[in-house]
Amino acid sequence: MPDFSRRTIYHPTEDQHVLAALEVLSLLVSEMYVNIVADLVDATRRFVLLLRKTKSMHGPEAVPELVAWIDDRFESFPSCLAEYDLAAEEEVKSHFQFNHDSYVQVVQRVINLKVEADLKSPAT
Repeated sequence: MPDFSRRTIYHPTEDQHVLAALEVLSLLVSEMYVNIVADLVDATRRFVLLLRKTKSMHGPEAVPELVAWIDDRFESFPSCLAEYDLAAEEEVKSHFQFNHDSYVQVVQRVINLKVEADLKSPAT
C-alpha cells in the first residue's frame, strides 16, 4: 500500500492504489462521521471494485482521470451535509454508476487519451 503520510503528494498509478485509499477512508469515516458520509465512501469503493472487475478503467491514462472524477464528486458533498439536503446527498451518491453522465464523460476522456497515446507511439 502506498505511503500517504509523505510530504510530497502521491499520484496513484493503478486502480488498486485508489481502492486501498478508499478502504482506509471508509474505515476512518465510519468511525468519525455520520452514516451518510460512510455510505458515500462505501458506494465509491464498491464502484471502484466493479471497475477493477471489468478492467474498464486501468492504465496510466485512466487512473488520474478516475481520481479527479471521484475528487469532484467528493467536493460537492460537504455543502449537501451543511445544508442537510438529503436529496442532493443521494444525487451525489448516484453518480457512482456506469450509466451516469459524468462517468460516461470520464470514459470518453480516457478513450481519447488512449487514442492520442497510441497515435504518438512509434509504429512497430
